[in-house]
Amino acid sequence: MIKYSALVRFFANFQDGFIVKKFKDFLINFNFDNRHTPFQKTKKYYLNKKYFIENFYFDIFDYSNVSQLLYFEYEKNHFKFYLNSFLKDEIFIDIGSNIGTHSFFILKYLNPSKVLSIDPQKICIYLQKKTLSCNNNLNKEKIEFINSAVGDSTSEIKLFRNNSGSGTLVNDFGSDPVDSVNIENHNISSISVEDVFKKLSKELVTIKIDVQGSEEKILNDIYNSNSLINIKNIIFEVNKTNLDNLKKVIQKYLNKYKLNDLNFNQISILEIEKHIKRCLLLSKI
Repeated sequence: MIKYSALVRFFANFQDGFIVKKFKDFLINFNFDNRHTPFQKTKKYYLNKKYFIENFYFDIFDYSNVSQLLYFEYEKNHFKFYLNSFLKDEIFIDIGSNIGTHSFFILKYLNPSKVLSIDPQKICIYLQKKTLSCNNNLNKEKIEFINSAVGDSTSEIKLFRNNSGSGTLVNDFGSDPVDSVNIENHNISSISVEDVFKKLSKELVTIKIDVQGSEEKILNDIYNSNSLINIKNIIFEVNKTNLDNLKKVIQKYLNKYKLNDLNFNQISILEIEKHIKRCLLLSKI
């Protein structure tokens, strides 16, 4: 597919004849038609047409948002895992929930006791609330939104944004550097793992962690928690950031949990490098 920027560079070399001007007008309108209404809704399908959320809100200028909603097979192993392992009245904690793709699937199809959807970006929580308000078949009493990072205290946190609109608390957009103009400092509230767990009862718990490199910190906090909640599964993304520390934290879990991929194939700690940008599973023995 030809990139939009390449088309702009190509047509910038031509004088404004009638045909060329039509192409240039099309390029401008294509990029700016929705600049005043970036938050729109669509039908989100999971896996196939059997599973869907009718009115799902997203930011059309956010690459991550569009990817999640456009592809039926987006993170398909997660949703197959939920269908195979999630139990009725279980609790789901979605740390780094973004626009709520996982939280709403659990809420609609798997009859949870409670869903905690946690994300530090205000836009993400705003879009989730819009989705919830426009879907009467979603149980509004069973989901709670927490607009915070998961950590120790309230502080000023650096937010990295790339030019598509996507944002992260860790500068992890692959090989593309983030321009300094897209680095913003925000006062983002933070909630401790202990305070998250205080919101829960003693039902079984599945936790999903997708925080772009801070997984090892949160996994360590969960391990050190004094809470009595019963954690059955922890799904977490593997990132290059703090990879050695991540291995050390996982090692602590292995007396009570198995390390698997989402297809329940057992993984050794030595194999973790093979799973960069994929998700692994700690499942209770």
